[in-house]
Formats: sequence, C-alpha cells, structure tokens
Amino acid sequence: MRGDQEASRCAIVTGSTTGIGLATAVALAREGSNVLLHGLDPDDSDVVTEALRRVRREGGEAEYMRADLREPQGAAQAILTRARDRWGRIDIIVCNAAMVLHEPLEAGTEKAWRDALSVNLLAPVFLVQEAVDDLVASSGCVVMISSTNALIANRKNIVYDTSKAALNHAALNLALELRDRGVRVNTLMPGGTASPSLERWTVDFAGGEKAARAVLDDARERGSLASPDDIAAGVVMLVTDNARWVTGATIAIDGGFRLGP
Repeated sequence: MRGDQEASRCAIVTGSTTGIGLATAVALAREGSNVLLHGLDPDDSDVVTEALRRVRREGGEAEYMRADLREPQGAAQAILTRARDRWGRIDIIVCNAAMVLHEPLEAGTEKAWRDALSVNLLAPVFLVQEAVDDLVASSGCVVMISSTNALIANRKNIVYDTSKAALNHAALNLALELRDRGVRVNTLMPGGTASPSLERWTVDFAGGEKAARAVLDDARERGSLASPDDIAAGVVMLVTDNARWVTGATIAIDGGFRLGP
C-alpha cells in the first residue's frame, strides 16, 4: 500500500495512546499514513511522548490531540480542525476510543449512561458527520472499533454492551448514507484483547486485581486473548484499496471464540 499517494494520507485514530488504538496508529504509519493520535492524557505526559515516538519511528508524521469525547460534537470539531490544519485532508477515521463500564444494574446512573453513549456512540457519529466533505473529497473510509459484546448480553455490562450494539447499527446507517458518495464505513468487533482497558474491566469483572490476573492468565493459556496488533491488522486490511468493495460490513475479529467452546 505504501507509495506517494498513501504517504500523504491523513488518518485519525481516537483513543490511540495505548492498546488497540496505538497499535492501529503504528500500523497505519507503517503503511504510509500521517496519523493524528487522540486521548485524554496531557500533551507532555510520558504515555503521549512514547506513543508519538513509536508512530514516528515508522516514518510517518504524527501529532497528538487531547479532547474529551464526553462532549462529542465539540471534541469531533476540534479533532478534525487539528487534522485539517496540519495535513489539509482526512482520509481515514478509526473510532477506537471507548468508555468501559462494568457495574450492577442498580448502580447505574444517568450520568454513566450519558458519558458512555457520548464516547462510544455519539462521538464516532459526529466525527463522521463533521468529516463528510473531507472523506468524500479523498474517497476515504471509516472503521468503527466495536466489540463482540454488541452481540451478547453480559451480566453487569448493560451500558457498554448497549452502546456497542448501537454503534454497530449506526455504522450501517452511515455506510448506507455515504455509499453513493464513495465513502466506506465498516465495523470490527474485537473479542478479548490484551490492553489497559481490558485489564481495568477485568478487575471489576473478577472482583479484584489478583482474581483479574488469574482470569487473564487463563485466557492467555487457552489462546483466547488477542494482541492489539491482531486488531490493527484488521483495520489496515479494511482501509486499503484491496477492500474497496467492502462497506457496511460488521466483522468479528476474535479468533472464533464468540462461537463457544
């Protein structure tokens, strides 16, 4: 994929200072894209410095944008303005940032619902909405990072599961709206993937750090835990011209473990 045309591409990856997002940013830079990283960490934090170093090491240009997706429309506008000002175009948007929430039904609050839906659903939609003209101009593409949790109901996971199911359907609507304008929108649904967000979720799920380590160690032994690079490879596949006929797809990327034992 790398070449003069691809080297000038601009990719936006939300939630990209660690985990799947960072692996995706690195992979896209390796394929020739300039990348706008996004997160909530301060610009001068060690995690941002390291993320930028890893992406730039692949040869692409990289910048970082701090924006709170709990204010989805304003954050989307700020992120897109930064990318336009820096590179003058937007070719790829990967909506990876997510708010993970695992708590009993009775503990749910209106604020938790609003925050999770803002980050997991509204921010991706507003990013695409605000970037339509840019994406049409570049015949660009969008990849939503959802979850196999969108397909099943998990105890104490109603907020996260619902937001991801809604994201899946929103992506279908976006794909239909933009199909005739040459913009592709697809969704990847990772299963368990080794990342800081999974570690935090597992602590809540298992009831403590020691129990969480046991759960994750068992998953690794069974080979049911993906690496962030596994998911990033799926993103790269979807944004290349080889996937030019793929839009409106919702693809599980979990090694088949959603199918059961």
